[in-house]
Amino acid sequence: ASVSYAYVANTADATISVINTVTNEKIGSNISSGVNQTSVAIKPDGTQMVTTSGYGLGNTIKVWSLANPEVPVVTHTLTASGGIALGAYYTPDGQYFYAASEEGDFSAVYVRRYLSTDPTTSAAVTGYDQNFPAYVSFKSDSSRAYVGNVASSTVSVVNVSTNTQISTFAGGGGTGGGGTEQLWGVLQFAIWHRIFVEQQGRMPALNEDPLDWVR
Repeated sequence: ASVSYAYVANTADATISVINTVTNEKIGSNISSGVNQTSVAIKPDGTQMVTTSGYGLGNTIKVWSLANPEVPVVTHTLTASGGIALGAYYTPDGQYFYAASEEGDFSAVYVRRYLSTDPTTSAAVTGYDQNFPAYVSFKSDSSRAYVGNVASSTVSVVNVSTNTQISTFAGGGGTGGGGTEQLWGVLQFAIWHRIFVEQQGRMPALNEDPLDWVR
């Protein structure tokens, strides 16, 4: 049987675990990433991995060759004022990956397209004007990217070739779901920011109310 692997970003100890998905067992020692990464994505052809870490946790995007995952091929440090990379997502053809990021003081929001072979080559999506981009998905032919915007409950449609936002439509909260999805999304982000940015990976104790962390 063919073997496939899952890669898990461990924020608290700055490592990456490799899981054999056939046996559901961890393989060998964890990979040291050097920073407290918050997300990991695998290139569709299985040759490359990208990890992101936000403000206060290393502030980097790293690309790794899975043939030798011990040392990153490229490390890209985000803006000096403090960027928060919220996650990376590869296009189905593997040519690019997209990452959502915030400036350190949350004064600006970006969705950026990175050349997968060199993450120092990147450009913000032209015309993107939404808040709290949380997820990115793609059309199967890699021609369109769809960005989920938590704060506005909308989805931005991006032409991947030109890297331009071409339209925006209402998401869950704007199509009859009221504000529930929007509130839940903002709450998730607030908890994430509290744990991984302000507390640098410290989880609430069993006797602590998690809601106190976002007040």
